[in-house]
Amino acid sequence: MPSSRARLAAVLVAAGALPLLLGGAGCGRQERAPRFSAAVLITVDTLRADHLGCYRSARDTSPNLDRLAAGGLRFARCLTPLPRTTQSLACILTGMTPARHRVRSLHHVLAQEHVTLAERFRAAGYATAAFASLPYFPGPQGFDQGFGDDFELWLDAAERDVRADTVTAAALAWVEAQGDAPFFLWLHFRDPHRPYAPPEPFRSRFDPQPDGPTSDSLIGAGATGRDARDRTGRVQYGVEKLPARVIERTIAFYDGEIAFTDQAIGAFVEGLRALGRGDDAVLVVTADHGESLGEHDYWFSHGDFLYDDCLRVPLIASGPGVLPQVVEEQVGVIDIAPTLVDLFALEPGAEMDGASFAAALTGSAIQGRTLFAESDRTLPWEHNPRFGGVAPRDPAHRLRGLCASDRRKLILDPFPADGPCLELYDVARDPGETADLAREARHAADVARWSAVLARIAARDHGFAPDPIDPEMRKALEENGYLGGE
Repeated sequence: MPSSRARLAAVLVAAGALPLLLGGAGCGRQERAPRFSAAVLITVDTLRADHLGCYRSARDTSPNLDRLAAGGLRFARCLTPLPRTTQSLACILTGMTPARHRVRSLHHVLAQEHVTLAERFRAAGYATAAFASLPYFPGPQGFDQGFGDDFELWLDAAERDVRADTVTAAALAWVEAQGDAPFFLWLHFRDPHRPYAPPEPFRSRFDPQPDGPTSDSLIGAGATGRDARDRTGRVQYGVEKLPARVIERTIAFYDGEIAFTDQAIGAFVEGLRALGRGDDAVLVVTADHGESLGEHDYWFSHGDFLYDDCLRVPLIASGPGVLPQVVEEQVGVIDIAPTLVDLFALEPGAEMDGASFAAALTGSAIQGRTLFAESDRTLPWEHNPRFGGVAPRDPAHRLRGLCASDRRKLILDPFPADGPCLELYDVARDPGETADLAREARHAADVARWSAVLARIAARDHGFAPDPIDPEMRKALEENGYLGGE
């Protein structure tokens, strides 16, 4: 296999086409020496922005992240292009959209020709490592590119419940071993993902009576195989209504998982400082996607729809010289890679779809971006009334979203039971996306223009040839509830 540096050079020479979806968006690299000698990327699975204190949660779920945000940069609106883990992480690590990197399903592998952030850091002489809790991965999925032997992925059946504190401890041990060497480190915490089962004292922090039933316990009670997936689908799409007390406790557990993860992140930050690396490291904290907690009658899941509860994620940047502020302009997780490339003066990537927001770290204005999003194919799809009993496996049949910089969002749903439809929301005035404006005359011109853009994107999408799922992969996905409707 060619070295990271050789592959990087080949890609840079070969990259001549504009990005498929975001024409002209490059990393905007500035010619200057980096201010930092270490970069830490923290991704938290299934973390919606509005359940953090710094994003106005009513619960004290995130004191450590709140402190990071208060002392650094918090982006008020950051979106993921596809609200699923594998696909979104590929976007974060490459700065590319799903249509470009071709990771369109949970079991797809990031192709070797795509250059990752880790490869760019490694080519520049940085030590690189990753510590990720991703139990449904039977292998690194191509995400180990650039990490060498220091890619720690917990996937063994005996370690499926690897917790955030374990990830933190392993990462700090690795940092200590680096001494003063420059490094790039990626941590992925999975704790807020279902099943929500925080340890004490977080289990009872937001529910003083935590021993009753939750959504997870009701779904799993006495059900196996297809029956379990059927019950999951019935709950997920609101066919089977949950008691109010069960919903309340389930959300409390979700918030408890966030609080536990926040504690682990706080311990990592303190450990980094204790090791003398807190003054030369830039930290970026984000999430792969959010979670629907009943909005639009979609319960405790993500991936199928393009509402903000699943698309909007936190984005916090902290480090020496970073001016504390809140950035209102809209950005995406695909902007993280080009920003780090810019900050550390790495080799730029012409194939990136994202744009650098590095200027914002020193107080300069950045331009809000129009972003595109797509849904996953549905999973327990037969219970989903929006698709009329037909599972759209071709990406051209997926939901498409255009998220304008003025906070209006157009969603094209090509495959519901009663025919294609459009939804338009003004997220700034209607954050719950409850008032569909698509048929209002004052928005008619924008709806027509934007829907034509989404149609052109779908028409240019060459899709993918579904990879065969090997038995080990299938077992892992089934055990984690990912193959309903197969």
